[in-house]
Amino acid sequence: MYKGVFQPLWGATSIHVITFAGAETTNYNLNKYFPGLERVPSAFASGAIAGAYTLAILVPIDLMKVRGQIMKEGKISYRKEIRIIIKEQGFFGLYRGFFASAARDIPGWSTYFGMYEIFK
Repeated sequence: MYKGVFQPLWGATSIHVITFAGAETTNYNLNKYFPGLERVPSAFASGAIAGAYTLAILVPIDLMKVRGQIMKEGKISYRKEIRIIIKEQGFFGLYRGFFASAARDIPGWSTYFGMYEIFK
């Protein structure tokens, strides 16, 4: 029942560090270069850009999670699985499902940071 759960747990810290640091940095730069920009639109934009940052780590982690979950027997060796993907599909094979993840995460993080700013 818990196959493939280790990978997202391992990556959750990295993903959240990138997301929150990216949102803060983006928000700072937006306010620096566009001083008249209001705080709520800036938060929505910062969240969207931060959501895009996370895809570099999130997509391969999600792919490994799914691969682990579909294995019927034994444990998955993430290193072996990554080598197989790169050998068969090239490096960009690790980013299979990128656009589906982008369609989920970019609006999601934008909404998260924008609504946080509104309710703050």
